[in-house]
Amino acid sequence: MKEIIDKLKSDCKSDDELSIEFETSPDEAVVIGTRQAYINAAIRLLEIAGQTPASEGEQDEIQGVQTVCSNHIKHAFNEFGKVWPVAAYMAKDSDRVNKLISIFKGE
Repeated sequence: MKEIIDKLKSDCKSDDELSIEFETSPDEAVVIGTRQAYINAAIRLLEIAGQTPASEGEQDEIQGVQTVCSNHIKHAFNEFGKVWPVAAYMAKDSDRVNKLISIFKGE
């Protein structure tokens, strides 16, 4: 995967970022950006997906759920949008993902 990421990075022509803005209601949002901004976001997501606890991702535990946390995601988005993702948590399976979602929702 590292070779794919390195190749994509070498082809990058700019550091464009995506912006998340509200749509017609507070629970709807749109993602706005150039083609290059979407490519940059894809690279960041691949970097996150390629992380393991032994790599550059930071091991974290949230209320008993083991995760790998990365702040690479924030470099793909404009910090002046309505919402700015600042961290990405990757869990081992969908049950753990659902538990994390509940924790962040305060359930």
